Amino acid sequence: MFKRRRTTDAEFGTYIGPDAIAKGDISGKSNIRIQGTVKGNIKLKKGTIWVDKSGVVKGAISATVIVVHGKVGGDVIAKKKLEVGAEGIIRGDIRCRQVFISSQSKVRMDEDEGVTTIFQEKREEDTVPMFDEETNTKPKVYEKKP
Repeated sequence: MFKRRRTTDAEFGTYIGPDAIAKGDISGKSNIRIQGTVKGNIKLKKGTIWVDKSGVVKGAISATVIVVHGKVGGDVIAKKKLEVGAEGIIRGDIRCRQVFISSQSKVRMDEDEGVTTIFQEKREEDTVPMFDEETNTKPKVYEKKP
């Protein structure tokens, strides 16, 4: 009846573009998508921080949900969930309830009582298109047999 929203469906109120360099701390309530470079800490009371493949954050980040496909050089505090994509790199302490880690990402974690569940990605690459990605496959059509 009700569909659960995926992180990829989130609406972003703030964008840091691919050629942009933001210096200083960022705080707020709306979701933020980072394609460029942020030199400073990012703290959201609610919402999602999404670091794209081209995104770099040199500082600590804190939000309800954090998705890392780029690089983060600082502590990561996710109140609910942390997802690390195939090209994601985190250098810092991680605190969260759930962690979803791609098998190709580079994450070094020490045991911490702040992490309750760790899930390793088991799906094949490119099975779920993200943002502007296009798929070259046709959808499967199932015919009902009489």
